[in-house]
Amino acid sequence: MITGHTQTGKVDVAPYAQLPGTLVFLMSMGNASQIADDLIQNGKPGFTLVAILCRGTRFDAYRKNCTLETIKEAFEDPQVGTPAILVVEEVAALDVRSKTPSVVVCGTEHFTRAFQDQCSIPCTRQAYVQIVYEPDKKIDFRPYSHVVLTGKAGIDGLFQMMEDMREISHLQFVTIGPSSAKYLYDTYHIHADFIPSSYTSDELANLLCGWSDANLLILRAQKGNSVLSSRLDAAGISYTQIPVYDTTIGQVRAIHEDFAIFGSAQGVHAFFQQAGHIDPHTQVLAIGPYTQAALAAHHIQNIQVAQQATISSLIKKLEECL
Repeated sequence: MITGHTQTGKVDVAPYAQLPGTLVFLMSMGNASQIADDLIQNGKPGFTLVAILCRGTRFDAYRKNCTLETIKEAFEDPQVGTPAILVVEEVAALDVRSKTPSVVVCGTEHFTRAFQDQCSIPCTRQAYVQIVYEPDKKIDFRPYSHVVLTGKAGIDGLFQMMEDMREISHLQFVTIGPSSAKYLYDTYHIHADFIPSSYTSDELANLLCGWSDANLLILRAQKGNSVLSSRLDAAGISYTQIPVYDTTIGQVRAIHEDFAIFGSAQGVHAFFQQAGHIDPHTQVLAIGPYTQAALAAHHIQNIQVAQQATISSLIKKLEECL
């Protein structure tokens, strides 16, 4: 174990060039080229193996293999950087890193936590989308026949606006999919009356457009898409849309993992609005076609889409990709 820099700057490596076994240089990035040259000049063959181990204990750990004579070219790799160590000699050819793929799941706290809890593959989370409710907003529920809920945030928003459960006792509940229906029952003990056969905005619109006598209350995000409203307008269905929550975006980090999971188009746009970056080698998984389209709009091409817009289907797609 050898220091990679000194108070004077230059490292005298001559005494170590003839030593048998492995040399490990700490804090050596600034002097790596000089160290390699001096080792060669003092007897180490230029083809001696070197492993540059960067950020070794972190999620973005990175390894660069080279030799003493090619170390300068290795430092042209943008992922090579501090903190790092140099490992020199035959042991640098060994690789005992885990073969388990690295996975990051991106979006809201609820989505990323639910995915992590249900997925048997270890994954990290980027919960950069925060939900902000409007608790002071009140609604007269009496004119409506159905309430349409497109996710957990809309469900929570509904119950934050009520003072008495009897206000909604006449309503029938429509959820966009079984995950929302399960959350509705598990949290508020209400069964969903209707769930579309496929869990997308288009399929939800197909269901609702057949209800000519309905008066729908749709609780949505401040920045939700217009697919549902456009279809209902074209079909002449009576409805009212009320935004009950908004989102704020926190800091994101670049994605270097083997797999990246996105659960909404809004989460995708938010990631790139914050100057997020996804490595070209990363396999990206989208929960549905709108999320896929959002990724494609940001020039992401390596995209796999879950068969159904559910976390369980997304996990199944991840397992198929392994």
